[in-house]
Amino acid sequence: NDDHAPADVAAACRRSLAHLRIDYLDLYLVHWPIDWRKGTAFCPGTTSMAQCWRAMEALVDQGLVRAIGVSNFDESQLRALVAGVHTCILPAVNQVELHPLNQQPALLAACREMGVVLTAWSPLGKGAAGILT
Repeated sequence: NDDHAPADVAAACRRSLAHLRIDYLDLYLVHWPIDWRKGTAFCPGTTSMAQCWRAMEALVDQGLVRAIGVSNFDESQLRALVAGVHTCILPAVNQVELHPLNQQPALLAACREMGVVLTAWSPLGKGAAGILT
């Protein structure tokens, strides 16, 4: 969450590639819509989401990543990002907590409207009692 600055985005991606011993990632996500101050758990940091997104697009241009997306964005944050994107690379996905007890129909409708696939984090509800019985 403190790797939103353009130089940090590239460095974090390269670290992931090195750890995984691969040449590219199929999908790379911005984990959180708000950056933290470097080395802390305090927000906000100093990097705008537009700056971060441009750095993510550069990863695609460099062939390090095939698709880019976001995680934990609500509808207003996603709309702001999409409205500010000045290239053809829109978020491929928005990964959020999504399961039978948290279906998020408004966010699903908004993502469909914007052409962003809504993907589930914790699709079984973090083990919530009774969700599968």
